[in-house]
Amino acid sequence: RSYHKEFWALQDISFEVRRGGFLGIIGPNGAGKSTLLKVITDVLEPTSGSYRTVGKVLSLIELSGCLDADLSGRENVLRSAQLLGFPDGYVNEQMSQIEEFAELGEFFDRPLRVYSSGMRVRLAFSMFAFLECDVLILDEVLAVGDIFFRQKCYARLEELIKQDTAIILVTHSTGTVRQYCDDVIVLENGKVLYHGDSAQAISTYFQIKRSQGIVLSVSDT
Repeated sequence: RSYHKEFWALQDISFEVRRGGFLGIIGPNGAGKSTLLKVITDVLEPTSGSYRTVGKVLSLIELSGCLDADLSGRENVLRSAQLLGFPDGYVNEQMSQIEEFAELGEFFDRPLRVYSSGMRVRLAFSMFAFLECDVLILDEVLAVGDIFFRQKCYARLEELIKQDTAIILVTHSTGTVRQYCDDVIVLENGKVLYHGDSAQAISTYFQIKRSQGIVLSVSDT
């Protein structure tokens, strides 16, 4: 007698991201987007299939970014760089850029527990944006924070693309996908519903939303 129902969070997923590529992954909640990123970053082990990443991978999958609330922003940067395997002294050379980009002022040297969610995003993104990597993975972390900082973040991502960094971004922002992504995957129920250019991907995503009875507003696009 079976006491469970088989459920596959992901099935038949296949794609490739080359250096300097910007892959967007969109889809409704529960489609498997975050699960896919956790497989790529070794947080979860796939039941079947295989995957391969070449080079150093950095991922910011949760808002906290594995930051410690009892440490200051500066101390968190030093600790995170150490945990990520960067050599001693490496992050000291990047610290001024990280501090300037985050725009936290005196809070950069204050404990994270006094930070707002937007300030945490500023610190986490700024740190990951200036640590050298070959693949940068982001999961909806830029959904929090003011629009001016988000624009600054995307400008930095464009700089990383020019430096041949591959970027994988999970987002619900179709505007972001349209403007920045050169390749897009639409997931639904753990499967690839579409894989290709951003215009058709957004159209496919809207069709999913309409089938769910969701009326899209201007802000959704």
